[in-house]
Amino acid sequence: MGNQNDTDKALVTLGKVFKIFAVVATVLIIALVAYIAANSSTTAAAQSIFNARREIPIAGVLPGTSLEKVIAAWGEPVSRDGKKLFFSNGVKVELNHSRNVVEEMKTRSAEVATPEGVAVGMSENKISATYGTADKVEREHDGEVEYK
Repeated sequence: MGNQNDTDKALVTLGKVFKIFAVVATVLIIALVAYIAANSSTTAAAQSIFNARREIPIAGVLPGTSLEKVIAAWGEPVSRDGKKLFFSNGVKVELNHSRNVVEEMKTRSAEVATPEGVAVGMSENKISATYGTADKVEREHDGEVEYK
């Protein structure tokens, strides 16, 4: 009977070792995947900007930018409609009035671009090559396409 108890204890200990090994292996695999993703050379600069914030500046302005900084960069808006401001560069900005910062930006102008040179009218392939495949693409009935 003593041998059976020793065998049972050894199996329990061996089982614990395998569980610990499985956990350590899983953590190492996750760390390796994260390292590879973070150090991938494909559009590294664009990916680092995009992944860090999940927001991409348009003509130097990001959501969260103060109205004062937008005006300093682009000049006074050419018109206003409530919390929507229209600028001469073709960008429409919607403000979060409680914080007076940019909440959303839209443009149909190819004259403004991201730091990587992506602008309205470029192919979906160019956008995907620069920033990776969009999580979601919304196509509106008026022809507007949003890559999210």
